[in-house]
Amino acid sequence: MTLSLIIILNFLAMLYFCLYLLMQARADIFRPAVFGGLLFLWFYVFDILYAIFDYKKSSITFPLSGTNFLYEENALILVSVVILASFVAWLIGDMVVGKYFNKYNQSQEITKDNHNITFRLVRTTGFITLLILLVTLIFLFKFILSVGGFSWYLEHIADRALIYKNATFLYAFIQIAMTLGSIVCGFIFIAIRKEKKFPLLAFLICISILFIVISLGLLSGARANILKSVIIIALIWNYFAKKFRFNYKLILFLIVLCLGFVTYADQTRNNFEIEEGTIIDHIFNSVEVSQANNLLIIDQLMLEGNAKGKTIISGLLSFIPSSFFEIFGTKKEYGGNAFFTEVVWPDRWYRTKSEVALGIIGELVLNFSFFVTPLLLFLIGGIYRFIYEFLIRNRFLGIWGMIVYIGVMWSLFQLIRGDLFNTINNFVVFLVSCIFSFMLTKLMFKNTHS
Repeated sequence: MTLSLIIILNFLAMLYFCLYLLMQARADIFRPAVFGGLLFLWFYVFDILYAIFDYKKSSITFPLSGTNFLYEENALILVSVVILASFVAWLIGDMVVGKYFNKYNQSQEITKDNHNITFRLVRTTGFITLLILLVTLIFLFKFILSVGGFSWYLEHIADRALIYKNATFLYAFIQIAMTLGSIVCGFIFIAIRKEKKFPLLAFLICISILFIVISLGLLSGARANILKSVIIIALIWNYFAKKFRFNYKLILFLIVLCLGFVTYADQTRNNFEIEEGTIIDHIFNSVEVSQANNLLIIDQLMLEGNAKGKTIISGLLSFIPSSFFEIFGTKKEYGGNAFFTEVVWPDRWYRTKSEVALGIIGELVLNFSFFVTPLLLFLIGGIYRFIYEFLIRNRFLGIWGMIVYIGVMWSLFQLIRGDLFNTINNFVVFLVSCIFSFMLTKLMFKNTHS
């Protein structure tokens, strides 16, 4: 009976969240409340609902990364309540900061044509970017040949964490090049649309950049980097060309995108979880969307507060190279994903160094407790709204503040799905990419006006 009430509560909450997000999306679909809200629904609310229905179908256990874990009714209830409370706290934190800015700062609304960008040297900028990407692709080809050739590499791409263990610089350079290419590609698309005078060559260069960016993502097995490129181009288009409307076309595109990434993920991971079942089973009964399941595991194995804040501190320091720690006779501590994977699946961790995406709620529970987590989500929601108000509505730092915000939105995706360690680390990589982008796109922008 109690579980049935939880199901009803989840559905009512999900309906309310969807209506609230639709209202917020009218102003800007890339607001933290909207973008983050959609991620919360996907990785937590839908996931826990699937788990409850799976349990109601008389499933005693659920598989995750080759291990079966028990469904426990009390745990399902606890996790459902914590997820909903955390989601509500996130939205309240966002609203509190938003109301403060609306009242005291009189922020200006986003316009369709931000900064009145006038373009120049589009082909030159695109050609330089294309050369950088080609050099990166050549280095990747040489690396693949050095580790055993294409056939061996593609067969073992699921173990890319081990493959790139001694090639972290190359992997970081691939990420920087992909980010740089995505930013330039987004602005070339806008230049072609806006100026309407650039020849076919500019379009071909842009398509070539996009093709190489996707190729680098596929060859490196980095599904997340491909998704990041999609988000970068979408955000640039939204803020510098034409705002997206939250309609059935966008919803259909997001569904197709999610299914495509799940299918690709199935091919680039060693999936132990489930061999049969519907596509829903493959989505929510796998390590790709396991954030609610991770909370059930934490409760079952009594890992609540086990990390004692260590992975939070490690996450905040994640951008510092490991060699720096070695100077002081210590080592770089694990982030939330690595800590959780090593404790729960030691064989997987020591064999492949492949991490299970924990999720920010899971990391906070792992370091503190179930009941403190909603309060911390309130603070995080407020911080992201604060950044949005500064960089987007107030246009602090101008056009480059808006580009930095793209990295902030990507960090939100990584935080909700993964851990603080990878979020901070990859955001710093994005900022490095922004420095190169700034130097390149200076060639492309004739003048900008706030």
